[in-house]
Amino acid sequence: MFILMNMEGNNVELKEELPADMSKLLNEFQQVFTEPTGLPPQQNRDHGIPLRPNHSSVNMHPQWANQACYKEKMSMDLKGSKIIYTTKTSFDDATCPLSS
Repeated sequence: MFILMNMEGNNVELKEELPADMSKLLNEFQQVFTEPTGLPPQQNRDHGIPLRPNHSSVNMHPQWANQACYKEKMSMDLKGSKIIYTTKTSFDDATCPLSS
């Protein structure tokens, strides 16, 4: 369920009818539900997964593999397992899936 809210001043104007206790709660804790005006403050470490006890977590950005390299590796793996094969005719695609 989505609700369109217009926040001006200290009152919350709701475009959809809500139960009275919900409206009261939204008005009472209006500072919690304010629209953000900027990005959250940057932390020293936003997220960490403890891989080993008593060790600091690795602090590096995820690295995405090059799609062309990934496709080539996947193609070679599929050819090696005989799921796809190179065709012998000149008018077919370079690789053709085997029918089952």
